[in-house]
Amino acid sequence: MPTDARLEAFLAEGPEVFASVQQAQSFWKPDPFDVESINVPARRTFERLVKRATRNPDSGKLFLLKGESGSGKTHLVRAFRHSVHSRQLGYVGYLPMTVDASSYDRYILSNLIDTLDRTYDVTVDEDDTGLTRLSNALMKYCKSAFEPLIHDEGILEEHELHDMIRALADELHENPLFRHVDVQLLRALIYLQRREAKYHHRVLQWLRCEDMVPADRQVLGDIVPRTADNDPMRMLTHLGRLMGAMEQALVLCVDQVEDISDFEKNPGMEPSFRRAINSLAAFAGNVPTAVIVVCCLSDFWAAMRRQLTQAMLDRIENDPAPVTLDHLLT
Repeated sequence: MPTDARLEAFLAEGPEVFASVQQAQSFWKPDPFDVESINVPARRTFERLVKRATRNPDSGKLFLLKGESGSGKTHLVRAFRHSVHSRQLGYVGYLPMTVDASSYDRYILSNLIDTLDRTYDVTVDEDDTGLTRLSNALMKYCKSAFEPLIHDEGILEEHELHDMIRALADELHENPLFRHVDVQLLRALIYLQRREAKYHHRVLQWLRCEDMVPADRQVLGDIVPRTADNDPMRMLTHLGRLMGAMEQALVLCVDQVEDISDFEKNPGMEPSFRRAINSLAAFAGNVPTAVIVVCCLSDFWAAMRRQLTQAMLDRIENDPAPVTLDHLLT
């Protein structure tokens, strides 16, 4: 009697494919076992938000996903990322709320840059990160005859490279699409065209709004780092504007929000939960093409929502309404 191939696969030694807990390191890869007929209301709402963000954005949206532990919230946002990236509709960041941050603006930005620096779509090209794709998309709008020289090592002296990149950034900034994008952000992304580690590392530093020693600044043509308290939110806003100018959504999946409750007893500080939600709401308010998916336990939301103002609750619980995931599945 022949053995069932599915039984053989189930009993074979190898990678665990029936894990009940979704790990963050798997978020960047498509889930071969995703079932699209599960949690259809949540998927439809997300698709509607992405479509609005890429075609007719008016304001960023907060989408609350609730459910019991193990109901598949992280599985679902993993499917959201694959849906967006496989169709090249935007850029998806992942943010686990597992720390109490003094500045949630900076925490959001740092995690977004980290996720943009990962492979955009492993099924297509493992070397193509979100940042390189964003840089490549930007350069398609550059009409200068000198643009090809940026890619060739050894042809330009350092000062010539810096002067040329400044000129290219100014040219792009003259385009009405990018008139409201920080010209220094355009400069930083052009440096990624060099595909060299020394530029890549410094660009990441600058994008994270970290301070830079003079030697690191010189690598990027004496670019001035953005280190003021309000600079992380400004950087998030300009990244969103840049993506929106190219009809791309900026999706942020915020996971494990209930972990914030571990930090709620900080004396003398505004509750961590409220600070985090206020930062996310400000992000959505500044970026019309933003879609922020917030995942948390149902009972946690019921207990913590009283910390928020009615205006904030209206933003989170209306347009779109929260979706509670099914927890009893065959």
